[in-house]
Amino acid sequence: MKELAALAVAIISDVLDYLGGFIPGFGDILDMITIPVLFYLTGYNKLMLVGAAEFIPLVDFIPTYTILVLMHYSGVRF
Repeated sequence: MKELAALAVAIISDVLDYLGGFIPGFGDILDMITIPVLFYLTGYNKLMLVGAAEFIPLVDFIPTYTILVLMHYSGVRF
């Protein structure tokens, strides 16, 4: 059940980050909320490192949270 919740949070966060990316600060606040929630749901410690990439300009257009959650639950490690 946590897997579906984590995937839903990741997808919603990526979509909101994409749509609200033109509002200054919105994406950063959303990322500061999403990272701990996904860490709680997945227990994946590398999430913090990849989540930090969201603070780099123009990386917000890549659905990093969704990709990361899918990779984590599919067993792909980096």
